[in-house]
Amino acid sequence: MNIYLTDSTLREGLQSPGDSIFRNNEAMVSYALLDAQYGITDKCEVYMPGPYIDLESWQRVVHTLGEKSQIYVGPAHWFNLDKRRELIGRSWPLLSTTLIYRDSDSISKLGSLSTQTEHSPLRVGLECVSSYSPEATIETIRQVNEQAGVSIITLSDSNGRMDHVWINDFFDIFNRHGDLPRHLGFHIHNGVRSAVDKAAHIVLRASQNGLEELNFDTTFLGLGEQLGILALHHGVILQGNSEPRMRALKAFGRRVLEYINVPQPQINTPHKATSHYDNNGNLRQEYR
Repeated sequence: MNIYLTDSTLREGLQSPGDSIFRNNEAMVSYALLDAQYGITDKCEVYMPGPYIDLESWQRVVHTLGEKSQIYVGPAHWFNLDKRRELIGRSWPLLSTTLIYRDSDSISKLGSLSTQTEHSPLRVGLECVSSYSPEATIETIRQVNEQAGVSIITLSDSNGRMDHVWINDFFDIFNRHGDLPRHLGFHIHNGVRSAVDKAAHIVLRASQNGLEELNFDTTFLGLGEQLGILALHHGVILQGNSEPRMRALKAFGRRVLEYINVPQPQINTPHKATSHYDNNGNLRQEYR
């Protein structure tokens, strides 16, 4: 089984406690240059231009990353090409979106998102899954996989509660369905259990159940909102044969620290560690 890593620091890292971890827009461009130079991960996810990154810097980041770029366009039910005019007129290496709701209208918008962007392939993060049973998650995967343009489906541990029992039940059911994709991604927040603990268990169960490819979203030092997500160095270790990549990662890290501010994590709500939910566990108003 192959394990791939996505560096989500230019998306998830911007949601760290207080503010973006990057000192300025130029620092984000420098990070992209280093990411492309060291080649530790397979994809690098970046926000659309807006409050986190200006248009010129975003264009430079995407140009620097080239085919490695994974562009986050926001939740699927939100998507409006008139508000994402930077995407018009070409196909992109990979567009990233999140499915907040499991209803048929939201799911059907995935295909139109790809069609509107010259049939760009999609990475779909299922933000809805960890509040539902493994059975319901399997059915959502099946429906999403039928939509045009979907390239990879990522299960997001939106509330930090994807524990070993949930993971075991999911793969037991998954193994009984031969019509599901053999390539899955996981976006794991630190919660009741650490992200690396859950990721290691996912690797074990995925290999036992015949997955061909597994992808993990990671960030530099695990930075992200509240308790953050799987750290890049932990992702490298999970890949195995990691000594050369760890040496490259250490060199990469020394350079990156010139451009970021490392925030202190928020530790008062360890079981609610997602960008889409507030500290009361409710979906934030802007995502409704």
